Amino acid sequence: MPIKNIDLPPGHKYFPGLEADDFTHPLDRDALNVLRNIPVLDQVINFINKEMIERAMYLTYISQSVRVNERMMPHVYEKFLWAVKVLDLEAELADQGKPLPELYITQNPVFNGFTGGTDQTFIVLNSSIINWTDEKDWFYVLAHELGHIKANHVLYLTVARIVLEGLRQINIPGIDLLIIPILEWMRKAELTADRAAALCLQEEDPCLAIHMKFAGGVTNMEHLDLEEFIRQVDLYAERDNIVDIFSKVMLSTFRSHPFPIFRAKELREWMNGFEYERLMRKGRTQEPAGVS
Repeated sequence: MPIKNIDLPPGHKYFPGLEADDFTHPLDRDALNVLRNIPVLDQVINFINKEMIERAMYLTYISQSVRVNERMMPHVYEKFLWAVKVLDLEAELADQGKPLPELYITQNPVFNGFTGGTDQTFIVLNSSIINWTDEKDWFYVLAHELGHIKANHVLYLTVARIVLEGLRQINIPGIDLLIIPILEWMRKAELTADRAAALCLQEEDPCLAIHMKFAGGVTNMEHLDLEEFIRQVDLYAERDNIVDIFSKVMLSTFRSHPFPIFRAKELREWMNGFEYERLMRKGRTQEPAGVS
């Protein structure tokens, strides 16, 4: 189904010509440039991934998941196509000779999603995301994963997970010195993908609420209060003396994802800043007759 024939909701913007640099978090950009400047690293990683890791991962998910398309869970597939159009991902992949990502739903109680693949990228959403959160929540997660693809994170993320697992099995003094920088980049990459999700959702409250739900593990908004969560975000930001800053660094050092509070803080600042406003001004809204 061509993305150009997908009708976005009235007033919803899409971004023709959008590039990853338009929304990449500066910390992510700096860390990824370091990886890309390592000689022949891309070629080595790409070979290992395509010939060893990617095939096994693809077979794993295609054998135990449901592939989403126009006939299978079409309401999810429609939102997938929306996000692809908003991020102008179809044209970029076509220029690279790549097809659209494949989308799968797999049975898993953990609220999470996953992106893999190189020539054929694929996104896996855990069933709990669809079953226990509202549409805006799982649309955010889906758009976040597409953001990883748009930002060219997938190859490095896939190999980083494998490398981390291998390094953790090696009981050698000082091995943490190799693990720490990999995890540092992975956390920064999440901030970029959050921005891509925000460009797709285009509403601040749901973007913050998803991090509140992930933090507390509660999805029923009747029992949650976004204003209280925002006060919690502010409280986290206010703890900025030298001891608190050091503690924040130490607490996150061995995490692959930033704390939900930190992600909400970073996203809130970006959505209320100049860069997001500039992108929204440049975005186009669809004419009633459709965009050709």
